[in-house]
Amino acid sequence: MKYLNRILKGINWTFFIIGWLSLLSIVPTFISLGWERHYQSAMEDKYDIFRPNDLTKVSTKQDYHGVQVQTYYKNKSDEIEVNPWGDSVRRGDIFVEVDGEVVTTLKDFDLYQNSEMGAFRSTVEYLLVEENDTGKEQLAIAIETTRQNPRRVGNRMEGMVDDEESSYQVYLINEDGTISENSFTLETKNKLETQLIRHLTYTMHGYHNDDLYMYPSPLLPLQLGIGLLLVIICGGIMMVNRIINNGNTI
Repeated sequence: MKYLNRILKGINWTFFIIGWLSLLSIVPTFISLGWERHYQSAMEDKYDIFRPNDLTKVSTKQDYHGVQVQTYYKNKSDEIEVNPWGDSVRRGDIFVEVDGEVVTTLKDFDLYQNSEMGAFRSTVEYLLVEENDTGKEQLAIAIETTRQNPRRVGNRMEGMVDDEESSYQVYLINEDGTISENSFTLETKNKLETQLIRHLTYTMHGYHNDDLYMYPSPLLPLQLGIGLLLVIICGGIMMVNRIINNGNTI
């Protein structure tokens, strides 16, 4: 009986340690998901972000409380290419103007064969940012300043830039006509900029991390299930041990 008791104790401790290690290993992931979910909920409560004339094509020219904004391009090539997603594009230089002054120039970027702002998709976006509590509004010009001209060459994807190397720029125009500008990367973006560049990027990025917007790892529920199962088994073994020690039969 003592030998059986010793074996059950050994199994119990082994399962206990493995179970808790499995549960503890996923705690950081759940904490990071919680932080990101809290951030996203707070931003949704604070802001309403949408395109001007959301139900129609957005014009390249905007008059925002007297501030004139325009985005235009100059073709560098008449050759039409097809990107990996089946879109027809050609190369050109993109110019962003504010009150008649060119504030940003993007050299040799892909131009989509669409009208108005559709030509600058994933590169330049006009967005209205409205604070839900105060009703204050801003016009944001969100720009990806890193050139990305993706092409499929055989089985390889060329012309893409890693997220770590991507850079962005945001102009915020207030209702009183004042303008602010900030250039940043995914590492240095602020909370509002995180929301704005989602209209540019192929991948959804978070403020604290990207875990909430990525496909969940199949290992996560597996680790959770194994951990809980082993802890439950430990409880069962402890009950069996107690019955044996009390001299009862099972």
